[in-house]
Amino acid sequence: MTVALPNEPDISVTLTQRQGELKTVGVGALVWEGALVLAQHVSRLPRAKLADARVVELGAGLGLVGLLAGKRGARVTLTDIAALLPSLQLNLDANQCAPDTPA
Repeated sequence: MTVALPNEPDISVTLTQRQGELKTVGVGALVWEGALVLAQHVSRLPRAKLADARVVELGAGLGLVGLLAGKRGARVTLTDIAALLPSLQLNLDANQCAPDTPA
């Protein structure tokens, strides 16, 4: 799944949802509607508000909101339960994000 910003066509976030993980790691393996709503809100914030801002996403799941904030200039820390970290890392890699660097 790729989430693109209508007001910033140069920014998109690519996510992999693996349905099979729903049974093993729970609801964190899916993108929630609330994450889509929050991502829309973050996309509307002025870039200057996010530039070098520190953002912590607790229960990041697949990382949509945190990845988007990082791509818009924030320094982001994503957290979740250990079982979800491989999926989160997969999405970080797909979006070319490295530890301790902006997205």
